[in-house]
Amino acid sequence: MTLNRLQGQSDVMAMTGEGQLDLQKENCDMRFNVRVLGGWKGEGKLIDRLKQTAIPLRIYG
Repeated sequence: MTLNRLQGQSDVMAMTGEGQLDLQKENCDMRFNVRVLGGWKGEGKLIDRLKQTAIPLRIYG
């Protein structure tokens, strides 16, 4: 199964992703971009920058 243009969002994070799942062989290769939107302690330029920066995440195996 190929999954294209996955996306989700909550108050804490937003993500987009794509990849392949093979349920019969029980393996996957998924790539996500995660942005943390909330849950930070304090405020500042670094935190504002991190809220706009996507963190790449790959799940495979």
